[in-house]
Amino acid sequence: MADFPRSRSLRWRRLIRVFRLGLVAALSLWACPTVSAGPQEGPHAILLIHSFGYDSPGRFVFDTGFSQALREATGQETELYVETLDGGRFRGLAQMRLTREFLRARYANKKIAVVVAVYDRALAFLLDNDEPLFPGVPVAAVLTGDPVSLPDHVSAIWSGVTYGESVALALALLPGTRQIAIIDAAPKPNSGIYEEALKQVTGAAKGRPIIPLRDLPLDTLLSRVRSLPVDTIAIIVRQLIGRHGEVTTNADATAEIVQAAPIPVFVGTDQLIGTGAVGGIVINMDSEARQLAALALSVVRNPSAHRPLAMGAPVPVFDWRALKHWGIDETHVPAGSTVRFRQAGVWEQYQNYIISAVSIVLFQAALISGLVVQRIRRRRIESALRESEARYRMIAEQNQDLAGRLINAQELERARIARDLHDDLSQQLAGLAIMLSNVKRAVATSDGQREARETLITLQERTSALAQAIRNLSHELHPSVLGHKGLVATLRGHCADLERFHPFTITVTAAEGADTLAPDVALCLFRVAQETIGNTVRHAHAGKVAVELAPGNGGIELRVSDDGIGFTPSEHAGTGLGLRSIDERVRLMGGAVRVASSPGHGTQVAVYIPFGATPYVAANNKWTAPN
Repeated sequence: MADFPRSRSLRWRRLIRVFRLGLVAALSLWACPTVSAGPQEGPHAILLIHSFGYDSPGRFVFDTGFSQALREATGQETELYVETLDGGRFRGLAQMRLTREFLRARYANKKIAVVVAVYDRALAFLLDNDEPLFPGVPVAAVLTGDPVSLPDHVSAIWSGVTYGESVALALALLPGTRQIAIIDAAPKPNSGIYEEALKQVTGAAKGRPIIPLRDLPLDTLLSRVRSLPVDTIAIIVRQLIGRHGEVTTNADATAEIVQAAPIPVFVGTDQLIGTGAVGGIVINMDSEARQLAALALSVVRNPSAHRPLAMGAPVPVFDWRALKHWGIDETHVPAGSTVRFRQAGVWEQYQNYIISAVSIVLFQAALISGLVVQRIRRRRIESALRESEARYRMIAEQNQDLAGRLINAQELERARIARDLHDDLSQQLAGLAIMLSNVKRAVATSDGQREARETLITLQERTSALAQAIRNLSHELHPSVLGHKGLVATLRGHCADLERFHPFTITVTAAEGADTLAPDVALCLFRVAQETIGNTVRHAHAGKVAVELAPGNGGIELRVSDDGIGFTPSEHAGTGLGLRSIDERVRLMGGAVRVASSPGHGTQVAVYIPFGATPYVAANNKWTAPN
């Protein structure tokens, strides 16, 4: 009871508000009873009336396309006014009457060139038989229902019914479909729309069963939809009845149906794309708005012209999210289809960032690889430099040691020659002097003649020995016989002399042409053979020595082999003065030396000197001794 005064106050406030609106409307009608179209100066006013509110799907796209088409039109200046009936929120005849009075009052002073009705409810509102809104003003409309007959002042575009095409497309995308459900419900049933939809769907079904879900409240419909088999698809024509029989919007009802349905749901209007439905063959909102704007401008230019019913251009439109949800391959949709709400993948969203990051990583990897390669090369070069430095240091040390050895050898050789001359030749010459003195004294007496004769004989023998010793010493210092007899004869003579004083045999073998050598080459080979045989005498304890001379491979080859105790060449590298002197002599002639030996298996020294060689050849003239 306490709430009764408050409720009565609210009623009085509402009555006063209605009275004020009515008074304003009456005054407006009295000032300007009707709004008529006709020639006018300045911009042409175009009034756009929507059937659905701003929250309906596609409303923003439609308004944007319509206004942009008007702005892009050349030679026609217009003013656009937009109103909304929004029957979902403002229902009933009283609300429609108040809206009609409000619009009359609002546009009482506007000379409207054309009224544009968006869909059937707006056109019915304009053409109300009892109270037409703007009598005599031309109308341009876009309709979804079949326009059986239209007044002469109404020009229209029919979006048509595309449910059959949507079902045919759905069956192509989902070939496992066995039956089709049709959903249609409206407070005032229009059998024409449903019958046309049923006719089209039946033709596209190709014998598949049709499940009619018609004129059911939303709660009952949701229960029926949840129980549909999984091999079913649903096509929504309309669902304007709410849960408890109240009027609802098609978009809100479709969203609830899609959420409850265990099956794919297709639609026939562009406004329902985005509610969760898969999609279908629908009228594109932007294209439809531009087509309607062109029709409105045509009416403005020539209001009295008769225009036949125009047809909309349906296009396939899909919701990318629904395609993914039901596992429909996007590549199977028809060419030219519009796929909305596509969610860009990682590549599409961050393509530039990924390319930049990969480029930076590749650049850094290339830079690091270059640095690593450069470091490896530097280490190799440093290692080669260290090895070269060590090698040259060793060579320098060896050369220094060799120079010292050569000087020492020279001094030793001089000392030996001096010793031999002092101890041998000097003593023999002193003996000769004494013997000559004795002969002188003996000859002075007759008794000494016999003694003088014996002394002379001894003196002759010692003089011969002294001459032979001097000859041998001279021969060792420089074999002058080499230039007269040749290399082969000189080697054989030298070897024969050695055999007389040492317990081994020496064989000398020479091929034809071994004696036709340059003097420098012959001297080099003789010294090599002399040094090699001398090493054999001193160290090898050999029983047999073989000396071979053989031309071949563009040069002359000398081989000296023995059957002595042998040695390991690597252990004596750089320490033996004989081998170093041999190597140095041959190197100066542009040749090469190969020493093959092992403990217990004798030694072989092979020397190769090219023909035409001269001393002190270039250091880069390389030769390899043949095996």
